Amino acid sequence: LAPTNVTYRLLRAKALQPLGRHAEALDELEAAKTLEPQNAEIFSAMGDSFRDTGRKSEAVSAYQRFLQLDPKSIMAPVITAIVSNLKK
Repeated sequence: LAPTNVTYRLLRAKALQPLGRHAEALDELEAAKTLEPQNAEIFSAMGDSFRDTGRKSEAVSAYQRFLQLDPKSIMAPVITAIVSNLKK
């Protein structure tokens, strides 16, 4: 394994998510966040896992952090819409 490789951890988390292995994905993302706390993509992926497991408030927080870190991202409008829907 590559414990200090953020890209590896992020990609591994994204591979685990469609398998429904969100707890493991979140473990990988937490480790990645520790290594690169300003990496917006980590927060987007965290939001996805939180949303998919019904953890709405945590999803909103993660997505909002993504938007703070990368407000000009091509994904920003999509993430903004997701946050809006989660807050309903």
